[in-house]
Amino acid sequence: MSLPSIERAVVRAYLASIGGVSLAIVVVSAVMTTWVVVKRDDAETQALALTLGAELFDHRSDPRETLDALVQHELGEQHWFQREIEVWQGENRIGGAAVTGRLSGWAHQRGCTLANVAGTPSRVCGASVDPGTAVVIASPIRPLIAAQIPILAAIALAALLATAAFGVAARGVVRRSLRPLKEFEESVASRPALAGGHVSSDWGAIEIDQLACTFNALLTRIDAAVAREQRFVSNAAHELRTPLTRLRGQIDLVRSEGSLNAESRRRLSLAARSCEELSRSVDALLALAHDQAASTEAVDLGDLALDVVGGLDDDDAGRIRVVAAPALVRGDPTLLALATRNLVDNALKYSSRTVEVRVSGDSAHCSLAVLDEGPGIPDAELMSVRGPFVRGQQGADAVRGSGLGLALVEHVSTLHEGSLSLENASQGGLRATMILPPWRPT
Repeated sequence: MSLPSIERAVVRAYLASIGGVSLAIVVVSAVMTTWVVVKRDDAETQALALTLGAELFDHRSDPRETLDALVQHELGEQHWFQREIEVWQGENRIGGAAVTGRLSGWAHQRGCTLANVAGTPSRVCGASVDPGTAVVIASPIRPLIAAQIPILAAIALAALLATAAFGVAARGVVRRSLRPLKEFEESVASRPALAGGHVSSDWGAIEIDQLACTFNALLTRIDAAVAREQRFVSNAAHELRTPLTRLRGQIDLVRSEGSLNAESRRRLSLAARSCEELSRSVDALLALAHDQAASTEAVDLGDLALDVVGGLDDDDAGRIRVVAAPALVRGDPTLLALATRNLVDNALKYSSRTVEVRVSGDSAHCSLAVLDEGPGIPDAELMSVRGPFVRGQQGADAVRGSGLGLALVEHVSTLHEGSLSLENASQGGLRATMILPPWRPT
């Protein structure tokens, strides 16, 4: 279902208002035109009745045949206007037989009225020139209205064309009026996440300026909340790192004493490994607290991979094969090294065989892929394991971990405008690839 559009709603409302005004103009024009035409015809009809009455009065001494001819002549002329004329002197009709007269009922009327003459709506007007003679004229309404149809059609066509023209113009006006809103949307969309600062509050429209001010107030509250959380995570991580470092030093000092038996040494080794895992978890929490890379140096992923492998103990380093080609990226070397170390550690924990690290790069992207021969991750969990403190169910009981490794790699990749790809290899194992944009001059 498509969402409502402000632009379409405004245009529709504008067209509805213009259409309503146009319809009102047509209706009012039709009513007023009809009223004017009817009143004009009434005036002409009354003038005709008075004129005919005056002529009859002037010929009142003439024979009846002369008076009948006079009325018949006038009736013949008015036939072209579809008017009926009857002249009555009491019960006698001049110009025709009384039995064929249809207007005798209005012989005593003065002025004009709307009436039904033999089923035809008409305007009937009467005039008296002397106390004994009445002239009655009936004009059908339909021909009067029909004569105005071309005028009304022209008005309706003009209104329709005006509505269409205003509709086209309205679309352009609305689009120009909403352009600041589109620019505001593009400005907000182009802002990096948690970049700080505020958007401009001068967009040329008071509603959008108010929206920008409200949005800036929201950004201020979000920045303050994020800053508090980052300070908390950073302080907590630092507070944990110091005692862990001391604990690891004390364990190493005890292990260096020669009076320990084999079981004690084994237990101390396990304790040292736990300290190391806790230290890595602290480093991961510190890295996750970063919302941007601290530096943007040129980093070669191949050299980075070799440095990470070189920092492992001999047993782990002996199980890793690095295949590296030049792959220069721009980023924070500390975060990138931490992400690479987590990918390598995951592969070593879940695979007892050789782990391969492949680094490649071209003009489109650079990648650092770690391939292991472990159990892999079920396809249904490939997305969920990217979240913090989420571990894959396969092999989770046999392998220790905090569930921060892949979340850290995902976070570091996103900070560097890259991505993390997880896929199960066809021959078994998992291929975890950190994909980053190549280095380009700024």
